[in-house]
Amino acid sequence: MASTSPNASREASHEFFASCPEGFEVALADELRALGLRQVRRLKGRVTFVGPVADAYRACLWSRLASRIFVTLARFDARDADELYENAAAIAWEHVLRPGATLAVAARGTSDELRNSHFSALRVKDAVCDRLARVLGERPSVDTDCPDCRLSLTIRDDRASLHLDLSGDPLFKRLPREATRPGAAHVLRPDYAALALAQINWQQTCANALVNTGDAAAPAAENDAAPAANRAKSDEPNASANSDSDLDAATSEEAGTDSAQSIARDSAPTTFPVLIDLCCAGGGITLEAASVLAGRAPGIDRERWGFFGWAEHDEAAWAELRADAL
Repeated sequence: MASTSPNASREASHEFFASCPEGFEVALADELRALGLRQVRRLKGRVTFVGPVADAYRACLWSRLASRIFVTLARFDARDADELYENAAAIAWEHVLRPGATLAVAARGTSDELRNSHFSALRVKDAVCDRLARVLGERPSVDTDCPDCRLSLTIRDDRASLHLDLSGDPLFKRLPREATRPGAAHVLRPDYAALALAQINWQQTCANALVNTGDAAAPAAENDAAPAANRAKSDEPNASANSDSDLDAATSEEAGTDSAQSIARDSAPTTFPVLIDLCCAGGGITLEAASVLAGRAPGIDRERWGFFGWAEHDEAAWAELRADAL
């Protein structure tokens, strides 16, 4: 909001939810908890959480299982079209939508009086536009194809809830360009591939492997440095090394050290996990598994986000999280 300091806005808590296909809820809740999100709660087709704006950014950037991330804006009575309009128009949209942002409204659900979801969406759109025209003197443009702000309206039992889509396009739209070109083999949707990998605990397996590899790197570096140190010492001028016997002894010792280190490296266990996809088809599971093993944030390449049109978007917090993921 305009009267809120940047630090206070960054720390303010919001109610969010991550939508997902039915059956994903348990794995998605585990994923969000692993990302450090709080008050995680499973519902049908969604997982809710509460926290600052940065938590939503983290979910957008790192979740492999969520379809979209939403922030809840309001809940109110909507027994008929007039009440829906009045309560939607009472929301301070000037503090929700960034000035100049384009708008789209999608609706789902019906009630006895609101039997057409498209009509309900139009009433909310009118309420938003009328409010902004009255307060700011300008109506927002509507763009149903690629809006800056996409509102989601849900009608249920004479109650309405309004949410802002922070994702933009669905989060599962992250396949490499080559995999989506015309004529390319069908590739399993990334979120379904991620669910399959979650069932075998692939992400934790990769994390453990990377930790083990990091622990082993230092001793390996020290071992590799030992023969070089021995060679450096053998190159130093030494009167006792002028004899053939001393030179042969030094060479033999060096060769033995090299051989021992080589055997130690060859016998060391492989620390990286191996995944065999027997039904690879388009390689969807393999692509997702490789991305997890590389520690690559699934949303790192996305250039357009739904929260760019949100008035509470914290550019500094987003830039910091994104930089950490690179």
